Amino acid sequence: MSSKGVLDEKVEVEGGEYFRIMKYFDRRWVFGIALFFSFCTGAMPMVMNVLMGNMATIMTTSDNFIDAVVKLIIKMVIYICCFIVVFLIQHFIAGYSNPFFISDIRKHLYKKLMELDISFFDQNETGMLLSRFTSDCATLNEIYITKFVQAFQNCVQAVAGIILSFVLSWRVTLAVFIAYPLCGFVYWFGQTKITKLWRDYNQSTANAGTKAEQVINAFRTVKSFDNEMYEADLYRESLGTIQKVFNRASIVQGIEDGTIHIIIHAMIVSFLYFSCWIIIRRPNWGMENGDLMSLMMSLIFSALGISATLALVEDFDRAQVSAAKILKILEEPVEINQREGQEPNEPVKGKVEFKNVCFKYKGRAEYAVKDLNFTINPGETVALIGESGCGKSTTLQLLQRFYEIESGEILVDGVDIRKWSPKYLRKNISIVPQGPVLFTMSIKDNIRYAVPDASDKDIADAAQTGNAHPFIMTFPENYNTHKLNHHHSPVVRRQRICISRAILVGAPILLLDEATAALDTESEKLVQQSLEVARKGKTAIVVAHRLATVINADRIFVFKEGHIVEEGKHDELMAKNGIYADLVRFQLQ
Repeated sequence: MSSKGVLDEKVEVEGGEYFRIMKYFDRRWVFGIALFFSFCTGAMPMVMNVLMGNMATIMTTSDNFIDAVVKLIIKMVIYICCFIVVFLIQHFIAGYSNPFFISDIRKHLYKKLMELDISFFDQNETGMLLSRFTSDCATLNEIYITKFVQAFQNCVQAVAGIILSFVLSWRVTLAVFIAYPLCGFVYWFGQTKITKLWRDYNQSTANAGTKAEQVINAFRTVKSFDNEMYEADLYRESLGTIQKVFNRASIVQGIEDGTIHIIIHAMIVSFLYFSCWIIIRRPNWGMENGDLMSLMMSLIFSALGISATLALVEDFDRAQVSAAKILKILEEPVEINQREGQEPNEPVKGKVEFKNVCFKYKGRAEYAVKDLNFTINPGETVALIGESGCGKSTTLQLLQRFYEIESGEILVDGVDIRKWSPKYLRKNISIVPQGPVLFTMSIKDNIRYAVPDASDKDIADAAQTGNAHPFIMTFPENYNTHKLNHHHSPVVRRQRICISRAILVGAPILLLDEATAALDTESEKLVQQSLEVARKGKTAIVVAHRLATVINADRIFVFKEGHIVEEGKHDELMAKNGIYADLVRFQLQ
């Protein structure tokens, strides 16, 4: 089913995303050590401020000038050595924790995707999901680790500077602090605008990525209609939208930063005037020349710390959006738990029953399957036939419990499949899909995908039964051949490997979902031979349109609007001269 990028349409920044996402960072202790040294790096400059103030005091008041300066220089050298060591440790540990963070987030994200229901993937496009692993994870890694350490250091520096300023002269500090509310207002106003723009930017970026993915996946169709330039223009427009949003955000950020810097510099000028006035006109307030230097440097460090922190807020807004998107997946509720349920020891025989089953997809008003009733006996081959969208493939997916039904029961060997764990249920079902699905691994690993511990002999036997062994042996690397995708091998060969995979599983229930729909007549005959062998002794449910695929079935179920309207063998249904007969005549025309 297609998608609309539900993750991007409905994502909202709720607040606290940083702390929620950090729960998925398994090695938080490493990051905690980095923050400790970041705290030290932010606070230590205040020591230098005091030492510099002492230097100024010594230069104007000390009688034993040389000895005092030497002692002070020794203290400064010790301070500088300590600062360099702490600074290097902080950056080493922060850099060390970087790959761990992105690795842990991706690991939890991938694990969660493997647990989610099929309905989640129905509603979200592949491009949107992939962007969570790439751009969003990279954004979090850059901002929530590297820039967070910087921001934490800046905040500590600002707070330490403010505290030292109040200790040195609370009067001057209080007077200067009038500028801070102005900075706060400018910051709030600018960030309100920027937050909305960054949401638009992220949405536009995701839309452009999805558009590119759709065109690349369907490039043959694009090329066949000579629409390359049209699609290129559309993509250029989407990139133009991204650039416009980015430019607007940059302008707002520039105005905000410039205004804040003007206020800060005005604050520094006011500070110098007021401090000099106190030293000259109010000596009884106890402020010395050295205090002026220490106070000035403390306030400058404080202002720079606040300014540097505010400069990173735009990045954190962007990271909040990315974190919200990732958390949307990580915190998505799972309707069907893969591990819950019974796992009986007795073998499954393969009797399948649907009793008054009703089901509709999320977001759709009409039922895909309604009041569906049928029974398939062990070892029986049943074909499901009907027009597209009548519920055939949905029936197979419900049997695999990819979705929860609204009402009714689905039984295997008389047991409601909801009592079994999905893992156990699917171990007893093999499927050959319409489009042969092969992974980027060797032929051998593709065949034993569901049975990882299968021996080479078992794999070869399954391939022999599935009529794949002869052509596999023509490859130089035989079963170790990797490049078996649509660029290097025809569909019929890939489909026979999929059939061999289903044979190796040896499940008592075999599902064939349009397994020959994409093949020509000659290729279909080859695959049919493999399928005949594959379904021997198994309960086989075949979804097909082609007459050759269903004519030899033990029974044929004719679907219409989500339920069965005709049932019987080929000859019986032809004699009824109903819907099935019409479908056959239409195909033979």
